[in-house]
Amino acid sequence: MNYHRSIYSEGVDSALRTIMSAEAGKESVVFAQCCRDGMAAALGGGLNKADIGDRFQSAGEALGLDDSFITNCLAAAIQSAEAKTDGVAAGHVRTNLSDKPATNNKHSSGGLNVIRMSDITPISIEYLWPNRLARGKAHGLAGEGGQGKSTILADLTARATTGDIWPDGAAGAEAGDVIWLSSEDDVADTLAPRLIAAGADMTRVFVIRSVSDEQQRHRGFSLQADLHRLEELIDQLPNVILVILDPITSYLGTVDSHKNADVRGVLDPLNDFASRTRVVVVANNHFSKGAGTANSRFIGSVAFVNAARAAFIVTSDEADETRKLLIPSKSNIGPLGTGMAYRIEGCQIQHDGKSISTSRVMYESAPVTISADKALAALLGGESARSAKDEASDFLEDLLAAGPVPAKEVQAAAREAGISTKSLRTAKDALGIKPEKSGMKGGWVWSLRRCPSHTEGVLSWEGTSSASEGHLRLVVPDAEGGA
Repeated sequence: MNYHRSIYSEGVDSALRTIMSAEAGKESVVFAQCCRDGMAAALGGGLNKADIGDRFQSAGEALGLDDSFITNCLAAAIQSAEAKTDGVAAGHVRTNLSDKPATNNKHSSGGLNVIRMSDITPISIEYLWPNRLARGKAHGLAGEGGQGKSTILADLTARATTGDIWPDGAAGAEAGDVIWLSSEDDVADTLAPRLIAAGADMTRVFVIRSVSDEQQRHRGFSLQADLHRLEELIDQLPNVILVILDPITSYLGTVDSHKNADVRGVLDPLNDFASRTRVVVVANNHFSKGAGTANSRFIGSVAFVNAARAAFIVTSDEADETRKLLIPSKSNIGPLGTGMAYRIEGCQIQHDGKSISTSRVMYESAPVTISADKALAALLGGESARSAKDEASDFLEDLLAAGPVPAKEVQAAAREAGISTKSLRTAKDALGIKPEKSGMKGGWVWSLRRCPSHTEGVLSWEGTSSASEGHLRLVVPDAEGGA
């Protein structure tokens, strides 16, 4: 296992986090310095320079920096990093396959990591579950609470650890180990009974609950800080084939899950991790409130869907609440296949002479042909049941729930969610959103207008001193400062 790559990758991630937390008025200086630091880490670890450059480009755009400034910073950072790492002479092209200089210096550029495609042997995607879950890729699963997502994950774990056939009848893969990061369900009374009911090989399932530091103090697992620890665990276990993040929003560290650039700063290294380890990563997520396309319902940033190579949603059948649907909403690894119908069935397991109540997934044999978007629209009463303004309003309320967001990020996120500029503007006005400057030198931000809470008023007693002959009155100042 090449652990030094994880260290250099963390250096890149640290630089990106510093950029996104830059103080107003210092964005340019911070961006330039972090570009140099990040590129030095990238080239030092042999990471893909073009991919790293794209991530810094996105971070600079999110801060509202000028395109030419971003380009110049990246060029200077690359030049500086190359001088430090390998001292390749100008006019030479260094490939990851050969260090020989290019034969035509006139058309070459110093220090580029170039792959000659004629030297690459094409390979097929390696599937765990054919056309649905691929080795070395990240996948998303989302739905509202109560749809049985964790029970589905227990069923997938059972099939992965035993090599059993998949719900659609596809042949099972070779049995392997599963690592499950779980922050919401209790291990003893929820996860274990569900896994046993699903038929999992319990010796192959490993659950991560926390991380211990040198003083044996416990804290939550963070994808920002602990991804290398997870990679070390995979190297120690016999044959890890599946990693589950349940839910992924619990493992983002200090990242704001609604900011696209911040989330990509966590998910891009996660994709690299999956590729290096050849595991299947499944990230469980929740639905945002409101309506919209299936992929726009993944709570938080659109990066959760964009970074996933395949995504699935779970929802109720509009004609039968007890019948649930598992439907693919995105696939970059194969055809967008059919969905499956299932029910969550209560059952009893026996352990140490005791009967324990739990649940399991029971799939129907017939495929579900309705698309994810149409299934959600039908549940809301039809595809035209909600207006574009309603969808844009729900989008803004969800995006701005955690606090002010730069106007450029709002507009970019809206475009990626398929919301038109007109609908966004109409929803902004309807919600009373007034763009404001985030300081003397800061950019424009959007935020929701908050009604004054009871803590902003004053409780006064009206009546006599007797507790039974008076009452409390809440006096809240009006907009002009009066009561």
